[in-house]
Amino acid sequence: MNDYLQCALSGWAGALLFGSGVAMPYLFQRSPGAKLPYLRRMWPHYWLGYLAFFFSLGHAWFAMRSGNMRGMNLSGVWITTVALVVILWQISVGLLLRDPAQSKRHALRRLHLWTMALVAGLIVVHVVLNRP
Repeated sequence: MNDYLQCALSGWAGALLFGSGVAMPYLFQRSPGAKLPYLRRMWPHYWLGYLAFFFSLGHAWFAMRSGNMRGMNLSGVWITTVALVVILWQISVGLLLRDPAQSKRHALRRLHLWTMALVAGLIVVHVVLNRP
């Protein structure tokens, strides 16, 4: 498989995993008759977030490995680099939220939500600036 195809597939897979991870809390929040507590039902959300990060990292690796960056918008490359760092921040906030005894849960959930919105915006800008 050539570098362009690996890069494209890993990027779109990361974006789809991110979008699926965003939908999970809303799907699990109002589950009638759920037997498990909310935080235990959220395990797919956690793993989708981790997978989205690793696919995004793979996307960056395939793009940088090829060495052929001509035609790429450098602003889009820097924006996606910032997005990777913000995703790491998002994962760390999410790890804090997994603790049921977390005292600052409301503030952390708000921060997690706004960080998600920032990552989504950065992904959209990256796709617009660096589309083929």
